[in-house]
Formats: sequence, C-alpha cells, structure tokens
Amino acid sequence: RGAKAVTSVEINAGHYNFIRQTARDFGFTALHPVKANAFLYLKSCAKQYDVIFSDAPYDLEGSEEVINLVFERGLLREGGILIFEHSKGKDFSSHPHFASLRSYGSVQFSIFEMPGAEDEAEEEVAEEAEEILGYCGFLFVLDEAEIPNVCVKESARCRGIGKQMMTV
Repeated sequence: RGAKAVTSVEINAGHYNFIRQTARDFGFTALHPVKANAFLYLKSCAKQYDVIFSDAPYDLEGSEEVINLVFERGLLREGGILIFEHSKGKDFSSHPHFASLRSYGSVQFSIFEMPGAEDEAEEEVAEEAEEILGYCGFLFVLDEAEIPNVCVKESARCRGIGKQMMTV
C-alpha cells in the first residue's frame, strides 16, 4: 500500500511468471519482478530500499546469510527495515540490528532496523495548572507516523484532551 516501487526477486520460473502475470492483471506498474537467485541478487544489487522482506524456504541452508548481506552491502536506507521470515528454531536477537520478533503460530518474523537520521520520536504532554493530564507518544519513520500510546487521566477524560494532543 502506497509503495512507489516494489522489486520481487524469485528464482523459480513458475512463481516468477505468476508474479509477473498477477502484476499485469491488476495493473501494478510499480512491481518489478526479477528472475534471479536472491543471494546473487543481493551481492550485486546497487539499490537501497526502505523495506526488504525475505521469505526464503525455512530449510534452505544458509538462508540467514540474507541478513548479513543486507547490512554488509548497505541495502537499507536510513531508517529502513528488514523483515526475515523463519521457523521457531532460529534466534537472531543477538544481531546488532535486531529490533523485534513477531510470532504467528510456527512462523516467526525477525525485524531488523537500519538506524537513521529520519527516525524521530516526539511526545506531547497535556498540562493544566502544572498537573499532567495526558500523554501522547509519536514515532516518525520516513513519511509515516505511529502513535504507540495515548493516555489521559481518568478525571480529565471527555474534554477532547487526547484529540488535542494528536493534532499538535
């Protein structure tokens, strides 16, 4: 949603053709399929990306090399993320760029981040007569914002304080 361009790297000819045909059928002109070995593509890639999603087969020996290639080759822009799909048996939490782990049944997604100047965190605090009435946290990454917390003191609710903090 909203991506200016998507590069899809697929070595399997059947899958590659399916991706191409689906993109054509839906009029996705910003999708650029590449028929290649993902490891070789990463080793020769000269582009930088905001998001890289890797869903190599779990039993593919050395699939975790994708993580090293992405960071060694500088393939993420500042503030970019790598999402690496893997089985429960793998743990990447000691990697210096590891940010979080998401689990969905037996599927795991390790998320890695490239720090950047564009990552910003801001907060807004609502005060009245030196009493804190509410708090709203904002996390800005690239051109998007996430609001992880909005809290308003129970006695100050229903006065539009939360809305006011989010429109600052």
